[in-house]
Amino acid sequence: MLACHFDGRRVRVDTGYPEPAVPPGEVAVAVRLAGVCRTDLEIIKGYMQFRGVLGHEFVGTALGGALEGRRVVGGINCVCGACDLCRRGLPTHCRRRTVLGIDRRDGAFAQRLVLPEANLVPVPDGVPDRDAVFAEPLAAAIQIGRQVDLAPGQRIVLLGDGRLGQLVARVFRAWGLAPTVVGKSPAKLDLVRRLGLEAMTVDQVDDTRRETDVPRPDVPGDAARGGCGDPPRGKVPLDMPRPALPGDAARGGCGDPPRGKVPLDVPRPALPGRALRQTADVVVEATGTADGLAMALAFVRPRGTIVLKSTVADTAGLDLAPLVVNEVTVVGSRCGPMDEAVAMLAAGGLDLEPLVTAEYPLAEAETALAAAAEADAIKVLIRP
Repeated sequence: MLACHFDGRRVRVDTGYPEPAVPPGEVAVAVRLAGVCRTDLEIIKGYMQFRGVLGHEFVGTALGGALEGRRVVGGINCVCGACDLCRRGLPTHCRRRTVLGIDRRDGAFAQRLVLPEANLVPVPDGVPDRDAVFAEPLAAAIQIGRQVDLAPGQRIVLLGDGRLGQLVARVFRAWGLAPTVVGKSPAKLDLVRRLGLEAMTVDQVDDTRRETDVPRPDVPGDAARGGCGDPPRGKVPLDMPRPALPGDAARGGCGDPPRGKVPLDVPRPALPGRALRQTADVVVEATGTADGLAMALAFVRPRGTIVLKSTVADTAGLDLAPLVVNEVTVVGSRCGPMDEAVAMLAAGGLDLEPLVTAEYPLAEAETALAAAAEADAIKVLIRP
């Protein structure tokens, strides 16, 4: 069959790739449409040391089982059901799991794939293929709400305007939440603004970091303190005078946002990012970059929560002290409920078509992967 696979060195499109075997309890699926994910691009860089057919986002037609002849999407984790984690109700963390197109199981960039029948979810007739193909990443976005308490009125920052970030923004809006989205692409951020959400560029955030990091003169008693606002670690005289600092007249205290006129000798451009610094109740990191957590730490408030969605091959050095000092909760978040994703697709209103950058035939999968790696791409589709 025709398939796009990675051999550990390069991506190849092969017309004679072996047909997948169909073990008992599993079903072959004829792929109708597949989507390129950031994880696919990271695998090519070495993530998971995967070898085989790429791709895990798909909509197809079941070739057997109770759903034979129907359009289906599928959960990507293929589990044993018998290990300790499966028995504890954590099947996506099964110790023996294989993962479609990611870990020891050929994926969706092929004419056919195989999944356990229990993984398949039927797609309603009213949901077009170009929406249904988003089911797997949409489920990953929905998973955030299963792991973290979210409520209208919370200050939420969403880092990332790409494939997953766009879906998280749509899910949150459907839940009545109003995240502020931070990204790199003005065009992608415009798609967010069309949803009625606030958005800003990373450049604005970087400028905000620079203009809020005004050097602070040494203050008597600093040696006994962990930092501005930290509880004293030694005896500090209560009447210790504090030298006047630039901008104090406009501030409610060290680190508070300006509440009045700012002196001209302290340049502070009117940037929206300043109001977000260390104020977010929840920060969702969906940048797809190794430094996403460091950026999230700039936004989350003390005792706030960071949700990590990125899986990348690169690593980055990170100062973990702010996690401890500010008592920040970090939540890793991965796959989600496919049935809920399909229900949300059937309900409509997500406006997914603007997220499709291009569609390529499977024979041009190498070109499709290159297109998906371009900075302005959102979702590139592959059709067998």
